[in-house]
Amino acid sequence: MIDIEQELVWAPWKEYTPTLYNCGPGAGTTVLGRYRRAGTSADVDVTVTFAGSNPTGSSWELSLPSGWTTEATTNRLQQGSLVMNDTGTVALHGVCYLDAGGSAIKLRSLNLYGGTYLAWTGIGTTAPFTWTAGDFFVAKIRLELQP
Repeated sequence: MIDIEQELVWAPWKEYTPTLYNCGPGAGTTVLGRYRRAGTSADVDVTVTFAGSNPTGSSWELSLPSGWTTEATTNRLQQGSLVMNDTGTVALHGVCYLDAGGSAIKLRSLNLYGGTYLAWTGIGTTAPFTWTAGDFFVAKIRLELQP
């Protein structure tokens, strides 16, 4: 029998350096990640601050800590929060998520679709705004990992 009232004991936060996929960041860009685990549950928090030349690429993604793969139930997306800051102009909300069995956090902005709905669109060089030095994003997500 499973005790559903069992409390999770969270390990202290640990730092890691995520890899940016599909993104060519400028020199001096900082990528700071941290995570904590309790059994197969994990919290991940990543901040990327761009420096130097404008970043390039599209549909940016972030790596998880080494050896992690998310729980593999079919059609299960694990979703978190994304804040994108166009420094001095605007801060926008987006989402970050992983596919079932995934190992890379996908970053998406929210765009109006059909005049009524919000659709997820990959972020990149000019989406949802033109990224320049000083702009940053913060991704936070709680995950279920494979044991």
